[in-house]
Amino acid sequence: MPQLSIDAFRPNWLADIGTVVLDKNRVIAVSAFAQAAGVQLGMRGSSVQMLLPDAEIKQRDSERENAALHSAALALLQYS
Repeated sequence: MPQLSIDAFRPNWLADIGTVVLDKNRVIAVSAFAQAAGVQLGMRGSSVQMLLPDAEIKQRDSERENAALHSAALALLQYS
């Protein structure tokens, strides 16, 4: 799941409002809307705020990512 860090906070069925996930104040995941606004992987959080003031900036949450991955795996078990 390449967008796991984003999907853990904002599932893909919700409107994209410019979600960005930071780890140690660096962008590690970016939604399509934020990317279109110029946000790139590796940027600092302050640069994100300059490019996209209304961005939804989240700190990486490994536990939340693991829970989302676990939920997806359980949902897929019904098809095996």
